[in-house]
Amino acid sequence: MERPLLTTAEVAAALGLTHDGIKSAIKRGTLEVVHINPRLNMVTPAAMETYRRDHLGQGSWGRRRDPGKPETKAAAYARAYRERKKAKTVVVRHEAIPGDGVASGESNSSAE
Repeated sequence: MERPLLTTAEVAAALGLTHDGIKSAIKRGTLEVVHINPRLNMVTPAAMETYRRDHLGQGSWGRRRDPGKPETKAAAYARAYRERKKAKTVVVRHEAIPGDGVASGESNSSAE
């Protein structure tokens, strides 16, 4: 026996999404619903699991990229550029500037 229908709010809570995100998925047609009346949409547990499996956690690139298609020359160049840029990133530390008064304990007050 199938579990009862779920509201869109219950589906949003179960999937860790917002209610607006679930409504958008329904409008796009990626989440199947049972229309009870014009204002009430219910989701079957099977439809929720199908949406979780097919759409969650992939990001937009995971859905667009065809795994059988070889990487283009431009895409390979862009990936290599991002990797080189990431490797060059250096953490900048605050170093004392001579005469700024912070490192040597000098005060900048003129009331002496």
